[in-house]
Amino acid sequence: MRDAKAGKFDVVVAEPLDRISRDQEDLAGIHERLRFAGIEMRTAQEGVAGDIHIGVKGLLGALYLTDLAQKTQRGQAGVVRDGHHSGGRS
Repeated sequence: MRDAKAGKFDVVVAEPLDRISRDQEDLAGIHERLRFAGIEMRTAQEGVAGDIHIGVKGLLGALYLTDLAQKTQRGQAGVVRDGHHSGGRS
């Protein structure tokens, strides 16, 4: 963000937006700060990332993290249920 404010670049390119952040609030904040600095966000597939794009992708990223956490907890519970230790060496 320091380089963005200093005008060292004029565009941020990411494969998908979730490579920048999967947190809805964080992604929106980054987008706003970059836009204020006159910097465009683009993705390889969709092109320029606008407000709606940021909102939808931010929501999808947040839902993905919630789903991943639930799956991880379910997997760990299964390991314990099978009589195994779910953590690393102490």
